[in-house]
Amino acid sequence: MAGLQNHLMVANCLYLVDGNPIDDIRLVEDPEKNFVVIMKDGRIYRNRLAH
Repeated sequence: MAGLQNHLMVANCLYLVDGNPIDDIRLVEDPEKNFVVIMKDGRIYRNRLAH
């Protein structure tokens, strides 16, 4: 995971993104590659930080 990781809050969701989606919105096109953590309503659905 290169670069600075950023987070987005959308409703009750938290997305930790590998990169800055404000500078490059295309990062959200490939969540399998670019979303490091996905959490909704306090439940973690994806956590690549543990690897």
